[in-house]
Amino acid sequence: MGQEAGVAIQELWVDGGPTKDKFLMQFQSDILNLPVAAPEREELSGMGAAFCAGIAAGVYTREIFQSVRRRRLGPEMEETLRKTKRAGWRQAVEILLTRPGTE
Repeated sequence: MGQEAGVAIQELWVDGGPTKDKFLMQFQSDILNLPVAAPEREELSGMGAAFCAGIAAGVYTREIFQSVRRRRLGPEMEETLRKTKRAGWRQAVEILLTRPGTE
């Protein structure tokens, strides 16, 4: 995402049901080598839409998003293991993308 947008990602904000899985959130942080911030409430889609509408209407400023309390997980995985796991992920994606019947 950072390469596509041309910006350096400093932290990944996540929401939804999977945020309850601390292992998954830690794994994302480890693989991406970035902090992951998961909200205390797992579903923020409606709240995010309301915040955006409030910003557009002049009721809120963008700082409203800072009011959401989040737990932060930082990368802990050793670099060699991270590279090995990322290479395996890339290989799996490549296999799926080149498998017959996936065009």
